[in-house]
Amino acid sequence: MVAAARNERALAATAVFLIGGCLSWTWASHGGGVTPLHLWLVAVPGMAMMMLATRHLNPARATLPWLLTIAATLRLLGVAGAPILEDDHYRYLWDGYRLVEHGTPYGVAPFASFGDSSLPQYAQNLLSGINNADVPTIYGPVLQALFGLSHLIAPGQLWPLQSLLSLIDLGLLALLWQLGARRGAWLYGLCPLVVKEIAFTAHPDGVMAMLLVIAVLARRKATPKAAIGCGIAAGLAVAAKINAVVALPFLLWGLSPLAWLAAPLAIGVAYLPFLDGATDFAGLQVFARFWVYNPALFGVASAAFGDAAARKAMVALFALIALCLLVWQQRRRPPTPRLDLLFGALLACAPTINPWYLLWSLPFAALYPSRTAWTAAATLPLAYAHDRVLYVLPAWAIVAQFLPIAVAFLLDCRAARRPREISTQL
Repeated sequence: MVAAARNERALAATAVFLIGGCLSWTWASHGGGVTPLHLWLVAVPGMAMMMLATRHLNPARATLPWLLTIAATLRLLGVAGAPILEDDHYRYLWDGYRLVEHGTPYGVAPFASFGDSSLPQYAQNLLSGINNADVPTIYGPVLQALFGLSHLIAPGQLWPLQSLLSLIDLGLLALLWQLGARRGAWLYGLCPLVVKEIAFTAHPDGVMAMLLVIAVLARRKATPKAAIGCGIAAGLAVAAKINAVVALPFLLWGLSPLAWLAAPLAIGVAYLPFLDGATDFAGLQVFARFWVYNPALFGVASAAFGDAAARKAMVALFALIALCLLVWQQRRRPPTPRLDLLFGALLACAPTINPWYLLWSLPFAALYPSRTAWTAAATLPLAYAHDRVLYVLPAWAIVAQFLPIAVAFLLDCRAARRPREISTQL
């Protein structure tokens, strides 16, 4: 009884700390005062407190309504704030404008519209903030539909997209609870990185994660209709973010042929309005061939063998890891495919690791014990400590990010002798 009361007090204190930290972000964001250090001083202790406070969580007391209330409060503070250390939202809003007003966001890079005086003022303002304006958009049609809806609500304004993404994220949180994650749902719902990247900065990667979680939930139902639903959700996830394609074998293996057919059909339907013109593939090719930022294993391989050889080596390494995970899944048959490990491996091998990419794996890390994922959630905000002109990270920021992650990974490997899903512990 005493231990349970102590745990509840620790969880309440953590929630108060995180609300205060996010409130400071909200206040400072409007004055441009959120620095990487400010971000880190909330993310690192906040995540550490969450991991300790939820270690012996009592799900009878730490209920879903309480979790959703605190999580919604944090996200409301994000919607009330301005984007922190990011300018990608200009591209999202520009794509929404292009989709609604011109029928497609594809085929023309924003740079082509520079100097066009016929554009409405809000569109000209968006153009002035877009980074890599010479590269066509890299976002799939599912995300474009969301950008278009945001534009219809309030053209050129970010708050509709922030609100929509926050609502989707709260829905994802409820699904994680339904899947059996209790401690993990608290870790995800109150994670400072998740709040920052979705509610403050409006990164849409959580949409892909939401669709994959829906696919997992359908897969668990083990009925013919649910199997088709799994395929549809997985296909739509790919139509949101192309990297979701690596999850298809893990979600569809063992299901009926109709499930395998449903996934490409869903992708085709999503892309159908744009098939007579350009799609996101042109921008994705540029991203895949040239972009490098804050890499882990790729950085080591590139320094040793050069960029071109490192890209090939990392593709081969990831393919090998994915194959091993798929074989392991067929032998062990875990209740939920280990997409946390899959996306973790993808990030470890990737040439670019932005903090919001963790949104791909954190929902699935909520289902399984993982020091690695939540340590990464605490340290990866240091990726913002770059030179604002050259986008070069200092050596200390690289070490401070990846050394704790490597230690956490070794500890997870040691504990993997007795793997247990979080839901079985609670």
